[in-house]
Amino acid sequence: MIKTDTHYHIDLAEHPEQLLSQAKLDHISLIAPSMNPASFAKIIDLQSRSRNTIRWVGCGLHPEAVHTPEQTRLALQLSKSAPVIGEVGLPCYERPVTQQDLAVFREFCTAAAARNVPMIVHAVHKQAAVALSILQQTSVQRAVFHWLKADDHTLAQIVAAGYMVSVTPEVTYRQRDQQLLAQIPPDQLLVETDGPFEHQGPYAGRLTVPQMVEECAAYVANHFGITVKEWWQQHEENVQRIFANAL
Repeated sequence: MIKTDTHYHIDLAEHPEQLLSQAKLDHISLIAPSMNPASFAKIIDLQSRSRNTIRWVGCGLHPEAVHTPEQTRLALQLSKSAPVIGEVGLPCYERPVTQQDLAVFREFCTAAAARNVPMIVHAVHKQAAVALSILQQTSVQRAVFHWLKADDHTLAQIVAAGYMVSVTPEVTYRQRDQQLLAQIPPDQLLVETDGPFEHQGPYAGRLTVPQMVEECAAYVANHFGITVKEWWQQHEENVQRIFANAL
């Protein structure tokens, strides 16, 4: 059975080809979001040489970074034909949200809605509710809130809207993520590593690799009272439902 790490920044890995080869041996595939147009081009090239280990590539513009007008223009242009749009969203950690951020995110949402393609959304804490409102206003049908942090009310609204939510290996030890997990139905949940960015707790100092999604899956399966195999079957159905036809 193929198991999918639904969020891995393969272009940032130190040795991406080696990582992809090992993932293939372990029957793990990746969904790879991009950070900007150059990132997107690099991942597309890696995908062409990965023997299907990279299943889908997202055309994104990471919201925490500041991008040039040309980068923004090109990313928006690419999003009109990309199979997946993401990672896109609204900043929270590095800088305050601007009107430009809101306008650009709305443009990405409009592009996604026009072709009914999936979105990978970075919108955490107080920005989650703002992003949700824009997604609904623009009639986006398929979106995953990547590694979500949100209050209970906003989380309930995201679930009610039919969008998906992903958790990382942090769910194995962090109470905040465990409380979030308890409110997500199994058919709206995805697992990811967000590699190669490192995690804390028992993962501190360890390189984040796609194989860590197995530890995440084991925790989730136990939470739902099912076997790991049953969870992976559910998970891959979820993956297909949101990313199917993203060609």
